Amino acid sequence: MTSDLETFAIDETDQLEELSAAEGWDLRYTQLETGSLSGRYSIAALGETNVHWERNGRGLHILGGLPPQLVPLHILFSASDRCAFHGREIRWPQLLVASPDDGIDFVARGSAEFLTIHVPRERLAAAWHSLGSDEPCPRTQVIDLGDRLGKLLADVKAAFDAAPGQAGELESNLLSGLVDVLDSSRGAGERRLDGQQRARYVKLAREYIHAHHADALRLEDLCREAGTGQRTLQRCFRELLGVSPLDYVRAVRLRAVRRQLRAAGEDVTVTEVALANGFFHLGHFGQGYKAMFGETPSDTLGRGRAEQVVV
Repeated sequence: MTSDLETFAIDETDQLEELSAAEGWDLRYTQLETGSLSGRYSIAALGETNVHWERNGRGLHILGGLPPQLVPLHILFSASDRCAFHGREIRWPQLLVASPDDGIDFVARGSAEFLTIHVPRERLAAAWHSLGSDEPCPRTQVIDLGDRLGKLLADVKAAFDAAPGQAGELESNLLSGLVDVLDSSRGAGERRLDGQQRARYVKLAREYIHAHHADALRLEDLCREAGTGQRTLQRCFRELLGVSPLDYVRAVRLRAVRRQLRAAGEDVTVTEVALANGFFHLGHFGQGYKAMFGETPSDTLGRGRAEQVVV
């Protein structure tokens, strides 16, 4: 299989979820800042390994499970504000490794650029075993790349510039570089994730929000589900997601409304959809919707109906 390159302009989170689903991922993207994402998403295929380069112009929370046959390795290259991986603040350049049990929990507080390398589990296991290692599935960890970044960047650039016939060699070089980083990190002492309790509070509250976003949620409800006090939960959300718990509720509701408007039939109104998703002050809802997505709810409804007619 030769190197195939595809690039997509990204304006909203639904596009990212569709691209991820096509790759077998079960990811949920929540936009944390208003405005268009103004992003780009590029995919290069090298044999059995796929390399994804993602650039987003707004803050995002990326959460979800991993396909069992793949091991994802992430490299954060740049960010305009703080980022977190499984509750731990990270910087760049670092390699982020997620185990199947933990999945993905990544927060970018502003614009960010990062790379994801999807390696088939069997291919990575073979590369590990070539070093005499018995650890084919890395645990969740964050590894400083330091002077090893240059070599990985060269391998990645080669992946995106590859000519027909080079895929096998480039895939092998890239995997060798990654395994070298993973293997050497064990001897150097891996940096374990901290802030687990903080991340747990946010996770419990977040799960409750997604399951009950249409209900009349209060901060007390979220604190009860998370098992902590209001000040602690507020601080945890601010530190990990850059927004308050109730701001997060609003973002989840707005996204639900947008999806439903785009799929709505002729008899559905904006008011009905807004009320069904927990918005009871329609003026504030309309202002927040336009600030988040750059168009009015009516615009989205009309565009969705037009797209259904075309289909």
